Amino acid sequence: MYSIILVDDDGMISEGLSKLIVWEEYGIKDLYTAKGGAEALEILAANRVDLLITDIRMPGMDGIELLGIVSRRYPEIQRFVLSGYSEFDYIKRALPYGIINYLLKPVQEDELSDAILRATANIEARNPKPAGKALPGSDEYSPVIAKILSDIGAHCERDINIKNLSKQYHINPAYLGQLFRNETGELLTAYLNQARIEKAKLLLLNDGMKASLVSEMVGYTTPNYFYRIFKKITGVSPSEYKQSGDVSTG
Repeated sequence: MYSIILVDDDGMISEGLSKLIVWEEYGIKDLYTAKGGAEALEILAANRVDLLITDIRMPGMDGIELLGIVSRRYPEIQRFVLSGYSEFDYIKRALPYGIINYLLKPVQEDELSDAILRATANIEARNPKPAGKALPGSDEYSPVIAKILSDIGAHCERDINIKNLSKQYHINPAYLGQLFRNETGELLTAYLNQARIEKAKLLLLNDGMKASLVSEMVGYTTPNYFYRIFKKITGVSPSEYKQSGDVSTG
């Protein structure tokens, strides 16, 4: 399991990031926040941290200086920049310190997700699991994961998320998120969205229902979010899919 620190002098930014994705799905157990470079270094000195996301322009020690110190003291930490400034000068100054991504505010959920997945993949590649500890393949799931997959297949419309499942099965949420990803090759959110959209496709074509109703029936409380996920997965909007009548779309 991993830990991350978010460094930004604007507490609202750190709070927004902490809620943007379900960190436990990525195997992240501990999430620290700091309002500047000096505070971040204090946290790093007292805790094991695997990933760091920092703003550039901050009072006192800025993000560039922080990255320089972290790259020397903690070279194993995966480092990102999250900034409202896209000027090449900032990017140029940050590159020597081994950043793996430069994200612009306001960052989107999929951008942050991709960045975190890349970082955790780097960590796993650097620390491979011992031989003989291979994880189950697609046809060999642990009992808990097999039960979760069965529940999703039968009731994808329910409020299914890592935190609820961890309470149901009495498992640490970060561990459960990592276990699900290791055994299925996907994040729980991605797997659940795929199951919901597959069910939505059948409802749109077979029952002639309105997309807004289908959205609710497959577990989305906000139709606009359903439309966005549907198009992301299938490549077309629900109405376009319905009009095409092509069950092979997407």
